Amino acid sequence: MKLNDKLQLALDESRMLVLGVQVFLGFDLQAFVMAGWESLAPSVRAMRLVNLGLLLAATVLLLAPVARHRIVDEGRDTPNLHAFTRRVTTFALLPLAGALALDSYMVGWRVSGTKLGIGLAAGIGAAAMGAWYLVPILMRRHARSEDEMEETKVDDKVRHVLTEARVVLPGTQALLGFQFAAVLQQGFDRLPASSKLIHVAALVFLGASVVFLMLPAAYHRIAEDGEVTERLHRLSSVSILLAMFTLAIAVAADTFIVVRKATDSVSTAAGIGAAWLAIALATWFGLMFFLRFRRERSAAAGLGGGLGFERG
Repeated sequence: MKLNDKLQLALDESRMLVLGVQVFLGFDLQAFVMAGWESLAPSVRAMRLVNLGLLLAATVLLLAPVARHRIVDEGRDTPNLHAFTRRVTTFALLPLAGALALDSYMVGWRVSGTKLGIGLAAGIGAAAMGAWYLVPILMRRHARSEDEMEETKVDDKVRHVLTEARVVLPGTQALLGFQFAAVLQQGFDRLPASSKLIHVAALVFLGASVVFLMLPAAYHRIAEDGEVTERLHRLSSVSILLAMFTLAIAVAADTFIVVRKATDSVSTAAGIGAAWLAIALATWFGLMFFLRFRRERSAAAGLGGGLGFERG
């Protein structure tokens, strides 16, 4: 299979995972204003925060290949990009499995208590780990051909960048829907006025993210009349990166509100929200610009394109 086809499949698979993770994330961010939140035991509330952390970690990992493709590889299809996508996707399944187990515990606990909660968590967690790790490892092909570097055509660049927009967009739209619905929950009225304003700010940044992600489609239809051009590719790359930047801010703001509600501590909430924002921006932008700088410096010195945590 050609490298660009492998990358297209990898992006399609990432889209499936990102949508699932962000739908779960949207539920977790809304759960704190639902009527049932107050009835949860302190230990279960703590698990909800751990669950939120796992989903945030999965989000950072699953969106990292999009940032890398736009910043480091500038839309080109490279073997290192394929290897990077494969590895971070594999790692992202681990926190997702943990989040599924913790969500299952909450359901079991609410229905019948701790024993059912532990049973559900253990069963679903084991099923996820077995299906996502054990089965693929047992059936893994050991003889794999090395991917060769190919010239990436503009058609392929545009196809991939539009797929990457679709990787980020559905989950972001789901998050936005959950955040609109949150203001109608009973618990929202009991939030401090400052938290309500921060929620509004998060909605603004989420809305901006959705607008940026839809920009390539509008531009392609109106400005380019459906033609595939390098200008479309460049604009789409910039719009996706802007969408990821505003998404990081929105999720950080909502994380602050959730942690403040759960712990009744502004300092703890601010620290955790700032930590998420720093990790997301450092992974999606700081690390990627560093790798791009290394690639350009190596190319200028005639040393090739090794970019750090690559194969080898």
